[in-house]
Amino acid sequence: MTEFEAAVFKWIADKCGDSAIEAQLRSVNVSSREHTGIGCYSELAVPEDAQPTEAEYGPGRPLYGPSFESPALKYGGDSLLWFEGGVAKTLEVFTYDDEFPTDHAALGEVVLREYNV
Repeated sequence: MTEFEAAVFKWIADKCGDSAIEAQLRSVNVSSREHTGIGCYSELAVPEDAQPTEAEYGPGRPLYGPSFESPALKYGGDSLLWFEGGVAKTLEVFTYDDEFPTDHAALGEVVLREYNV
């Protein structure tokens, strides 16, 4: 897990108000990452005994994570957390710029804030 991903998970856990999601994200690991050019999909590994959320997250219904600003990105980006069976499955991160760095450290000092809706 990169520092950027860890910061996004912490931000969501701190703000979501759902104890099941908070617990999942405090023990989550990234099992794989696919870069798309303008972002990435980080597949998540949550402990098997994690309590699923009872919120109505499911196919086509993500939890909106933080928007972010970075000195490496002119327009910043956004994040979505996708679930399967009430368990965090995928973190989707995308930018409004032409390219998202494959090395998250290249983002520099990132500022997280409420999602751009």
